[in-house]
Amino acid sequence: MKKLLLVAIFAALFGSHAMAQQPGCVNQTPCVQTNVFTPIGSATLSAGTTTSNVALPNVLGNLTVVVTNQSTSVVAYLNYGGSSVTATTSNNPIQPGQTIAVIAGANTYIAGITGSSTASLLVQVGTGVPNITYQSAAGGGSLGSVTQGTTPWIESLSYLNGVALGSPSNYGTSPGAVTVPGVNAFITNTPPVSQSGTWTVQPGNTPNTTPWLSTINQGGNSATVSAGGALKVDNSAVTQPVSGTFWQTTQPVTVTPAPVAPTVSASGSVTSLVLKASATSSTGGVQYYHAENATATGGYCILYNGTTAPSTGALTAANVLGFQLLPASGYCDWHANMQPPIAASTGAVLLVSSGATPFTYTTGTITASIYGLAQ
Repeated sequence: MKKLLLVAIFAALFGSHAMAQQPGCVNQTPCVQTNVFTPIGSATLSAGTTTSNVALPNVLGNLTVVVTNQSTSVVAYLNYGGSSVTATTSNNPIQPGQTIAVIAGANTYIAGITGSSTASLLVQVGTGVPNITYQSAAGGGSLGSVTQGTTPWIESLSYLNGVALGSPSNYGTSPGAVTVPGVNAFITNTPPVSQSGTWTVQPGNTPNTTPWLSTINQGGNSATVSAGGALKVDNSAVTQPVSGTFWQTTQPVTVTPAPVAPTVSASGSVTSLVLKASATSSTGGVQYYHAENATATGGYCILYNGTTAPSTGALTAANVLGFQLLPASGYCDWHANMQPPIAASTGAVLLVSSGATPFTYTTGTITASIYGLAQ
């Protein structure tokens, strides 16, 4: 009686455990699948440029998930997790026409995305081991093995890092405008270089022996080089401009400047005269001025910086370039032969004034005849 009771209890315990196993599993936790893959459910995931996901069908535990990329040209990227799982293009890639297998583990959803266009993904869940390479749902390495079928092995590499590659080309021939793997190569051979066509390197000379020969030519006329190796500039029919310091053997050197006409007032009864209505040059300036007082009242000759005579009254002190006393019935006179010329940044105007100071311009009393020169 006791033996029958123990058998019944044993059958109840271990019989229920055997019924809970998944098909194709040796034990329950974890499931060790030993037979060929048998699908028990499938779903379709349309992967586009925006992440999307789909529930894994009939997930009863640690089953096998087989995913096939049914597109012929679009790479998809996969991620696994719960109902909120998303995918990015940095996740596991699946190439066009490729089939991969993963162990579902605790994952209940699969997410997919593409870099461009759309890829249709067939998702199958089942038991057993498919005859393809495994990878873990977390993106781990291969879980399967490869058997060599040819000698040597033949590998068709059409994609690298999700990018389609061009066909190989013969040595020394460009593969054309296609994508190729990046190569960091060191060139050990010296490519041959030979002359073709017409080369003009050293006209009229033996290479690497004498200097090159050249001629300065313009308009059919060639420049001449002296016996001392100097370029001649004095044998043309026109005057050559020369600047800088020069030396004349015959001393002293006499230079006759070109005459320059002064500015003269139109009458003997003016109160101002514009010597130059613009700034004087860096090499010029006010060279001289002279004014003859036509009245019996004394005052001042004032050299003023401006283009026209200023208004009567107080003058801007900064514009008063110089002044002299103008005696009654006398004159004022200034020359630059004993001192530098006077520079005027705006212009040069000579004023005659009966004001008490040279910084006040007063008219109505003194008139004069004026002349002067400013450059």
